[in-house]
Amino acid sequence: MATSVGALQAQIDHLAERLTAEFSEMKVIMHGIEDRVRKMEQTEAGCFPVVNAKLEQVFRKLEDHDTRIGILEKAVAEISMTNKILRWILSILTGVMVALLVAVVTGKATFMFR
Repeated sequence: MATSVGALQAQIDHLAERLTAEFSEMKVIMHGIEDRVRKMEQTEAGCFPVVNAKLEQVFRKLEDHDTRIGILEKAVAEISMTNKILRWILSILTGVMVALLVAVVTGKATFMFR
């Protein structure tokens, strides 16, 4: 019976050594994972100010474009009104020219050149 107790003790000691080795290996793996996560966090933390600055720059450009679009909309509205007025004037002048041309062709009006 002493032998079987000794054999069991040897097996227990062997299993304890294996568990200790496995736990040591797990600790090394966990430290490696922790180091990689820390590096990723540091990389992301370094990128955040750059991304934030780029976003602010884009928002400034967007606001500038909005201002320019507003100015262009006002200019287009003014040009549209001017275009309507010029069309009316051109229509009146065209009517006068057609009437004058008809009068000249029918002999009711003549031109005098000096």
